[in-house]
Amino acid sequence: MTEVGHVHDWGSKRFVDHCHWVGIEKTCKGCGEVREDASERDFDLNPLQIAFARRDCARCRALTKGKEPASWRSLAT
Repeated sequence: MTEVGHVHDWGSKRFVDHCHWVGIEKTCKGCGEVREDASERDFDLNPLQIAFARRDCARCRALTKGKEPASWRSLAT
């Protein structure tokens, strides 16, 4: 818990990869509190991120519809 009147001074960031989103963890320099914000991947803007998509994730399947990785087609459904 932070003091009343404390204003966070977010320092370093750490990126945590997930399938269709990235977690961006920031740490306050003053109190050490960690905050995580989510940012959804844009497979159209950065097609190389398709490597993180998971076939068993409904959101990944929706975001990659029509541009599924070739490896997904080779697996039995």
